Amino acid sequence: DSSSGSKLYLPTRLEWLALDLNAGVPLSNVRYYTTTKPNTIIVSVFYSSTTTLKERQNRMKLAKKAIIDEANVRNWNWLVLEEQYIEY
Repeated sequence: DSSSGSKLYLPTRLEWLALDLNAGVPLSNVRYYTTTKPNTIIVSVFYSSTTTLKERQNRMKLAKKAIIDEANVRNWNWLVLEEQYIEY
């Protein structure tokens, strides 16, 4: 049945990378998302009104380092990152 959870689905390398990072990188308030843009991962940092700009920037720096390190291990020089800050 195509509407069931058992339907076959093959994720892209980007989807696997986002899943792997979201599951394995212990950065609070950071999520990685795929997008319709080719070869692009969105790095999202979520923050509260009490979070300083420096704290947000440091969190983004760590998040980008994690994904760049992983891309380098896989030899994925085609990866593009976009930054996104979201207040909650």
